Amino acid sequence: MGTKHLGDRLIILIALLTVLIFLGAKQDISHGPTNPLLFFSQLFAVLGAVLFSLSFVISSRARFIERLLDGLSDAYKTHHFIGALGFTLLINHPVLLILKAFFNESSTKLYFLPVGPVSYSYGIIALYSLIALIVVTLFINLPYNTWKFTHTFMGLSLIFALAHVFNIQSDVSRNLALEIWVKAFLLLGCLAYLYKILLYRKLSGSYLYKLVGLDTTGKVLNLFAFPKGKPITFSAGQYAFIRVLDNKGISREEHPFSIVEQMTDGKVTFSIKKSGDYTNRLDDLKVGNSLQIIGPFGLIHKKINTKQDCVFIAGGIGITPFVGAVKVALDLGRKAYLFYSIREQSENLYDDRFRDLSGKSDKLHYELWMSNVQGRLSISSIQDKVGALDNKLFLICGPKAMMYDLSKQLKEKGVKSENIYMEDFALR
Repeated sequence: MGTKHLGDRLIILIALLTVLIFLGAKQDISHGPTNPLLFFSQLFAVLGAVLFSLSFVISSRARFIERLLDGLSDAYKTHHFIGALGFTLLINHPVLLILKAFFNESSTKLYFLPVGPVSYSYGIIALYSLIALIVVTLFINLPYNTWKFTHTFMGLSLIFALAHVFNIQSDVSRNLALEIWVKAFLLLGCLAYLYKILLYRKLSGSYLYKLVGLDTTGKVLNLFAFPKGKPITFSAGQYAFIRVLDNKGISREEHPFSIVEQMTDGKVTFSIKKSGDYTNRLDDLKVGNSLQIIGPFGLIHKKINTKQDCVFIAGGIGITPFVGAVKVALDLGRKAYLFYSIREQSENLYDDRFRDLSGKSDKLHYELWMSNVQGRLSISSIQDKVGALDNKLFLICGPKAMMYDLSKQLKEKGVKSENIYMEDFALR
């Protein structure tokens, strides 16, 4: 079973256990019929709090999360899904309480305004702050650096939710098992939030580099950086997050880019396509600028350590993680196929290197695919060259639409999802 499936099943198991513990608690403390609005309000609150807390753990970039969910890109997809589900459940908690109060002809002010007991006020503040941040971060098209700054305040909503649960008299506080379960996940979420803010860079690996060279190939900017101290240690195919520390024209948030290679003197190379606000601003970089490099991340090096033949499929700048990975696969004695799709010759990167490598090894089949002449690359075209698709590992990196289209085609031809690995840098 792939780690991706193991991680997903673990989350489902936690959700099911949450529901079962809640039902057991209700059975234990109930002495009569329960108002259905109250019942579902409490259930949504408990399940929503656990899932929302888990979303912080999953987005922490901790090493065990990367391994458990088969890479940071899949971890962030899971983070978005369970975070949105947790938010939906949490927002229905006060809605159902308001309906209950309305039908019982009770005051609903307690659930709208932070003017009642402090325990209720904590919950209202948590909810309103969460709604405001969700609207700002998901429904307003903000520049990435602004979006990232506002997103960091999500943890404050979790802290107020934790204060709400610790202070309110409810079924959570009246049943020890449910109390320990919910409070443990809320505390875990808060610790993950603090880890991401205070410790993640240091514990993940933080390295100071000096930019020593720049050149441009078409729309691709090649950066060459030399370590100011200890150099980063990484495996072929991995990537790191880069922060520019001392250039006023470039914001200081971090972005992920593949580490193409490292020279014997410690100098590293990054090839970055200028395709958005941030990457276009990298034209302002100057030799001598200081870079913070955080990482490494990525699991390609673990994936290719297999007995299967490796089929690498790259689109455009997606070739960068495969520069080193293809050679490692060959060094491990694997047969490797590399299909490199570009629209036109000006987008070509590292073609000479792969042609030279294929000339030296009969275990490498390399093909440069020109989509403006040959059309879109398809799995049928690939199958004509690699033969049977079973017992092969497919590694795909490139534009998101291309990756998901090729992955879908592979699955339609019977390839199991654990034999498909996509490197997706959309970590927003």
